[in-house]
Amino acid sequence: MFLLVLSLLSFPSPSSTLIVDSSGGGNYLTIQAAIDASLPGDLILVMPGTYVEDLAVRESVTIRADTPGSVLIYPATHDPGVGFGSQVTTTTQCCKIVADNVVLEDLIFDGDNPSLAGGIDARNGIISNYSAGDWNNLTVRRCEVRNVLHRAIYASRGSGHLFEDSVAKNASGVGLESAGFMFYSASGIIQNNLAEDCGIGISTHAGSSGTLLNNRVESSLLGVLCNGTNAPTSISSSDFYDCEQGVQLIAINADVAITDNRFVRNRWGISFFGSNGHSDIWNNQFLGEGRAGSYGIYALTDLSPWGYNDVHGSVQGNEFSGLGTGILMDETVGQQTWVVDLAIGGSEATANNFSANIDHNIALVNCDDPISATWNSWGVLDAASIEGTIHHGVDDPILGIVDFSSPLFQPWLSASNVVANDVARLTLTGATPSGIVDIAFSFYGADPFASIYGTVYLTPPIGFLPSLIADPGGTAWSDNFLPPRYTGRSFWFQALDITTATLSNGLEVTVH
Repeated sequence: MFLLVLSLLSFPSPSSTLIVDSSGGGNYLTIQAAIDASLPGDLILVMPGTYVEDLAVRESVTIRADTPGSVLIYPATHDPGVGFGSQVTTTTQCCKIVADNVVLEDLIFDGDNPSLAGGIDARNGIISNYSAGDWNNLTVRRCEVRNVLHRAIYASRGSGHLFEDSVAKNASGVGLESAGFMFYSASGIIQNNLAEDCGIGISTHAGSSGTLLNNRVESSLLGVLCNGTNAPTSISSSDFYDCEQGVQLIAINADVAITDNRFVRNRWGISFFGSNGHSDIWNNQFLGEGRAGSYGIYALTDLSPWGYNDVHGSVQGNEFSGLGTGILMDETVGQQTWVVDLAIGGSEATANNFSANIDHNIALVNCDDPISATWNSWGVLDAASIEGTIHHGVDDPILGIVDFSSPLFQPWLSASNVVANDVARLTLTGATPSGIVDIAFSFYGADPFASIYGTVYLTPPIGFLPSLIADPGGTAWSDNFLPPRYTGRSFWFQALDITTATLSNGLEVTVH
């Protein structure tokens, strides 16, 4: 008997699976009833159906739909609140988190219950109840949250959070207060998500930090906000389409790396406000597609109404094409003691490519700082033509001088619309007008090797697309359909201008 009692005291009971089925085929009719009966570590498995509930998760449990996409949860009450702030204790929330180690998987939350009058019913979707404590390790996986007034998926404080493979739609009712995915004084990973029609697609605010990887933000006021970041943060391999601003850095206090992203048809690709931190902006594509008044990078020292600060960063290996202006650097009149310090290019290996920009490749506004922009490709055929693509001290004596020495005249290869089940385009600029162009490709990588034309960045075996003829402006393109099976796969390309025997840059693309 003693050994039996000892064994019961020493080993916790195994976790249980609680079945929720609104039609009566499980242990519970409602999700909340299962939560209230659960113990830490339990799995709550929800059968297909529509559930009308305001959830509060007070145990460390996993709540999962039995069949992905089959569980729709509407709010039971209508109280979206008014004004600013999350109002977590006074308004309707789809799912309130009040525990560590909560996992939500394969659920759909819709904050607009058609059975309730008055429009959107929920202020927030999934939200940690910060008024009751700091909750860690919230995981939201393969969920969708839509039609909420304020924030869709939101961790306030705590660490170890993971938001992945999820969707946030129509979280825009309070403008730039609203967000699809948000960390507030929190840290973790946000990856492989879609935010659409949000005030801010992804927000890291008030000292938050983390890894933001392989996300997509569409048709939102702001794609990613880094505000007051206190620890190193990365934004990489993500797409930003049709936003007012793709990424905004403001008052960052630590380094933010922005690498291998695609910014398409945004008004501003990156807005970089004065900060104590530094940003490496490397290997991104800024594609305006002819949008007038658009900027790839807009760097400014003015943080109105919070004063002024310097801008420090490096801009390397990026493509700026079809924009109004590639890079704009702005200092407020009378506040030129603050510094814009962007190192643009700097070597052949870190060159940026500028092509087909409507107004300028680089422009200074009230900025009297000297700017180093050596070793870049300017989208023109000769050195004498570069000056006309830059607005700086030569044009206005109150502005700083841009050093654009050691220019490159290498043909430049880029890709757009690299999306499965659609037509992608490879574009080569800076080729010989009306000349022949070949584009080679590899399925295996970019291991460099020497050739009679220079260094080739393709791992054998190497294939070739059909030869192209550049137009009179020196541009050639190849359109290719990408089957659905190519999703997530990477390819490597490099072009050769046959007339001049000149290789382009190497290019890696990943199919989305």
